[in-house]
Amino acid sequence: MHHLSSLIKESIWLYNAKRPHLSLNMQTPDTVHKKSEETNASPD
Repeated sequence: MHHLSSLIKESIWLYNAKRPHLSLNMQTPDTVHKKSEETNASPD
């Protein structure tokens, strides 16, 4: 079971952090999410 869990976590990480997506102009979901957070951050 532990092996399956680590494979799932690795797959999710690859999908979000390493694999560029055509629908995101060849950026990763993590990159797009971080940029969105920076844009929507409220000033202190």
